[in-house]
Amino acid sequence: MLARIRRLWNQFFSKTRKINNEPLNTVSLIVIILIDIFILINVFTGLDDISRWHIAILNGS
Repeated sequence: MLARIRRLWNQFFSKTRKINNEPLNTVSLIVIILIDIFILINVFTGLDDISRWHIAILNGS
């Protein structure tokens, strides 16, 4: 089981190290992943904040 996880992990990183058949630096890959995580956290935090807004129902008077 551990060998299978390790093999899948290695396959993932071997496939993600090239963009348009050009090698991608490991540091660049880590920076891209961190930026993606930062963006996702901010998007979902903003959605959570918006979902907590009080929506006032306007009367017709």
